This record gives sequence, C-alpha cells and structure tokens, in this order.
Amino acid sequence: MKWTHFIRFDLIQYARNRWLIGFSLLIGLIASSYLITGTDFQGYYDGFNRAVIHLLNVNLYLLPLLVLLLGSIHNANEKESGWMSLVLTYPISPLVLLLARVSSLSLVLIAVLSLGYGLASLIAALFAATLPIKDFLILYGLSVSLIVLLTPLATCIGILSKTRFQAISIALASWAFLVLLYDFLILFLIRSIPPHVFEWGLTLVVALNPIQLVRVLVIMIMDGGVVFGPSLYQFTAFVQSVSGIILIIGCAVVWISLPVLIGLFRLRRRT
Repeated sequence: MKWTHFIRFDLIQYARNRWLIGFSLLIGLIASSYLITGTDFQGYYDGFNRAVIHLLNVNLYLLPLLVLLLGSIHNANEKESGWMSLVLTYPISPLVLLLARVSSLSLVLIAVLSLGYGLASLIAALFAATLPIKDFLILYGLSVSLIVLLTPLATCIGILSKTRFQAISIALASWAFLVLLYDFLILFLIRSIPPHVFEWGLTLVVALNPIQLVRVLVIMIMDGGVVFGPSLYQFTAFVQSVSGIILIIGCAVVWISLPVLIGLFRLRRRT
C-alpha cells in the first residue's frame, strides 16, 4: 500500500471534523480584527507594527494548541479503537504509516491556516485595512513552518498515549510548557549564561523551542531586531550569522526527526 492512500484516508477523516472550519473562522476573525485596528497606527520599526505583533501572537498561541490537540487526539483515537494496530498487520512499513500521518496532519492544518488568512485578508480589504503583502507572506510562511515543526510531536504524543484523555493531557501540558513556561526559562538563562557563550547559548535555547524560534525569525526578517534592545545586540548579530543559521537549521531537524524516531520505535512494537 502506498503512503498516499493513508494520506487520502486521513484527509477524509479530517474533513468530517467541523471544528476545523470553526477554527479557521476563529483565526480569520481574530486576525482581521487586528489588521483593521493595528494598521491604523504607524509602524514601530520599519514596518514591524502593531498589526504584525498581534498577528504573530495569534499564530503563536492558537496554532500550537490546534496542532498538538488535533494531532494527538486523532492518533490516540485510532490507536484506542484498534485501527492502527490492524493496519500494522498489513505488509506496510511503520515508517510509511508514520510519515503519512504527519503529512496529512500538516496538509490539513496548512489548509486551516490558509482559509483563516484568506478570510482575514478579505474582511480587512472591505475595511480598507491591509498589511503589506511581503509582511503578510512572511507571517504566513513562518506559520506554515511552525506547523511542520510541531506536527511530528503531536503525532508522537498520540501514538505514545494509551487513551484520548491522556493524549489531551500531554498535549495541553506540552503547549503550556512551550508557549507559557518557556519564557521564564529564557529569562532565567539570559541572566545566568556566561558572557563567552552567550550568543550561541541563547540561540540554542531559543531554537530548541519552535514557537520562540518563529517569534525571533519574524522579528529578524522584518528588521525589527531593535526591539531586543542593545543588551541583546550580540544575540541578534549571531542569529543572522552563518553559525547561527546552521544552529537553527540543526535544531529544526531535531524537532522533526526526534519525534518521528520515537513514534517509529513505538509503532514497530505494534503500539
């Protein structure tokens, strides 16, 4: 069996979930409200304005929650029902099944994001409130990257969980740590990292959290690095250097590959 067959099957299952349409509408309405109110103000730093900040926060809070909950519940549900164990009795590689699960989840969430952004653009245009197309595409592209980075983790949580309730608990705990508690960890490390390893040490800490990584990349790409202040100038320069880019790419590869390897190990044990 081809992995495209499993992707098609998953897409049909996701299409029956009416909550996805509701979430797209929620993203669209919230984003459009920020576009309408935020673009009335002048940019803070070369276009890094209030609308960009608000849209970024919407993505960094809502998207991870949707990714982790949807991916973990969907996979835990099919594991709990016995469907996943049944599929593994067929002549199919567990890696193919796992990659199909990750791919289908990514495609669905990208579609949800695209629908939400499209709705936001339409509503904002009706009120003559628009964000420069370059900034809009940067936010959209990095949001897609965030989805791609988190879908392996969400799939892995669902595979490792014994029940849907356990999957929801782990997903919410993971979201709270990555979105809320990790900020305090960064603040603590800023004060404790020795000066001679400050640049790559802080970059590593940021890159190990895809949510914080996307936040920093949006600020950097939109030339808003000045918001970090002079005390973090070394960090800003290192992130934009070749060494910083290599470190960021390496952490992104780890975020994708490690959950896949863990999930593959569990699937080979027939869950």
